[in-house]
Amino acid sequence: MDIAMSQLAKQGPRLTAPSRFLQKLILSFIGCTMGMAGFGIWLVSSVSGDPVMLLIKLGLSLFMLIVGLCCMLVARS
Repeated sequence: MDIAMSQLAKQGPRLTAPSRFLQKLILSFIGCTMGMAGFGIWLVSSVSGDPVMLLIKLGLSLFMLIVGLCCMLVARS
């Protein structure tokens, strides 16, 4: 029983064009939203300089920016 490599490659599921477009649209929207939220944390602030809260804000905003950039990069590929 010989199975050619081309037969194995053809068996995988393929995305159709509309679902790929929708996936790119959703990932781009999530990426932009996360990026804006990362900057928005610093613009809308009610913390009066508490060092612990500033560290939490920094970590959260960096996380949002990194996740947003990853979503936008995945959407472009």
